[in-house]
Amino acid sequence: MSDINSFEEEGPEHFGIMLPCKPSDFGEFISGLLGKPQTIEKAFRGTFEIKKEDIFNTYYLIEQRIQQQNEAQLIQFSVKIFYSDESSILLNSIKAFEHYAEVRPLESIKVALSWTYLIKFKNKSVPEKQEINLSFDSDAELILDAEELRYRFYGRGTSIFCRINHTERTWGVDIESLLTGHVHSLTKMPTKFEQFLYTNSTIIGFMSGLLFLASLLFASWNAYSIYRDKYLENINTMANQITEPMEFITFKLTNLLNFVISGTDSQLSQIFMIAILISIFLSVFFGSLISDKVNNRPKSFVLLSALAEKRQKESAVIRKNNWIYFIVTIVIGVGTSIIGSILFKRFVENLI
Repeated sequence: MSDINSFEEEGPEHFGIMLPCKPSDFGEFISGLLGKPQTIEKAFRGTFEIKKEDIFNTYYLIEQRIQQQNEAQLIQFSVKIFYSDESSILLNSIKAFEHYAEVRPLESIKVALSWTYLIKFKNKSVPEKQEINLSFDSDAELILDAEELRYRFYGRGTSIFCRINHTERTWGVDIESLLTGHVHSLTKMPTKFEQFLYTNSTIIGFMSGLLFLASLLFASWNAYSIYRDKYLENINTMANQITEPMEFITFKLTNLLNFVISGTDSQLSQIFMIAILISIFLSVFFGSLISDKVNNRPKSFVLLSALAEKRQKESAVIRKNNWIYFIVTIVIGVGTSIIGSILFKRFVENLI
């Protein structure tokens, strides 16, 4: 109230607004604030685990670089944290972020950092507005920014994106280079072998199932052929002991007809068909299981809440177990193939 009364008593001529420019440069100054700047945009690949100290390191890295180069004033810095229930919170200073702790049982899934500077470049007479935006998004299923959606191309649920609005090209390129190096230190790329497994997980699962099916079919057919030949050989041996020509022909025809129509061959054929069906079912099962376990991509996390930290630990355990399950599945598949072949062989032996 005292300020209002003072304004009424002394009149508007005693008050004013200080601007960081000469009156002659006022138009250029306003143009620098309101004009449309140039923009540099870049998306990054890789998984990440962003912690609170990473936010601090990023903030001070940018602040130190800008203050060293030009006359600069930080107008605003903000941290916006997004949560799994589609809520968000905006913190308008680094101190507010430092003292903030989320008490709700929510998982933080994205953090967006924003810097706004007034910078007076050496070749300019007035300071100009520059903006830096950097975001880490661990959940591509939740659409938070339609403009960033096109950059979510690495795996499921990973997006790192920066945007620099600038009026000085060399300054913008320098900041982009600084952020690129910093982001690379925060991200992890898969090895060539891991990338091969992730990219070809479906083919690997299909080929594993196909090899499993082929091994079972080969073993079943081999046992079927061996014992069919053995049975026919026994018939020939017994038939050769008959001296009478008619009796020899009758005995051989009778046993061959029994073998083909209702004897051992029919039983073996039925067993072989059952073995084929079981082999197909097991090959599809093992192939699908191997494909699922081999596509063991790491997940990204924004570790700014207790629930996010809990999910990160659970994910690490699951990923480790998936590699173990992948190896165990292959061993079980090979073992099942061998055991199935032995059981089929012994079962056929009992029929002959």
